[in-house]
Amino acid sequence: MVHKMRTFAVKTYTGVTEMCHALTDHSWCLCSGFRYGPLVLLNDAFSEDGAAEFAIYDEHRGAQIESITVSWCTAEELEKYIVDWLTRLHTMVVLNSEMPRIEEAATHQRCRHCA
Repeated sequence: MVHKMRTFAVKTYTGVTEMCHALTDHSWCLCSGFRYGPLVLLNDAFSEDGAAEFAIYDEHRGAQIESITVSWCTAEELEKYIVDWLTRLHTMVVLNSEMPRIEEAATHQRCRHCA
């Protein structure tokens, strides 16, 4: 995670397919985050117009476990990665042990990273 000082507006999804389509079919503000189960994907891009880079966190451990360039994935490919991460979650190595501040998307106040 490059942008550790950002506050992220995280939307929770109950379906992994729905979340993957949301991530791959749209451009997102730099403060966007997505949650499915214990996984939290936080926008780590430098620009909304650049590659969609996301840091992947295990919310239970409060630690980063992976990162991915979502703009290089189809929704189906991203879903396979997420299912794999969920399967191996407890054995994955921690890349960063400090999780940035997150808020629920519904209560997020407009910030300088919002479009």
